[in-house]
Amino acid sequence: MNAIIMAGGKGSRLRPLTCNIPKPMVKLCGKPILHYVLDLLQQHNILSVKITIKYLSNYIIDSFENQKYKDINLSFVEESFPLGTAGSVKNAFLDLDIN
Repeated sequence: MNAIIMAGGKGSRLRPLTCNIPKPMVKLCGKPILHYVLDLLQQHNILSVKITIKYLSNYIIDSFENQKYKDINLSFVEESFPLGTAGSVKNAFLDLDIN
């Protein structure tokens, strides 16, 4: 089974925490929020995840060596321009191989 995580927002309501770090990578109890989400997906046997990104996208990509998190294969779908509400999900979904 596959999953899509929306991780492209600026996190403007979390400023100044998100001035230099994307919202999904802000730490909660010493661990990036995105890691909590990925851990939950892994517990439910999700092993392929697409992450939609925009704001500070390289920070997120560079945080996952070999595009993996534990047993989960990651791929990143970057918006070249804003696609509107959930447009990034539609963009990722069109590229998602669904079995």
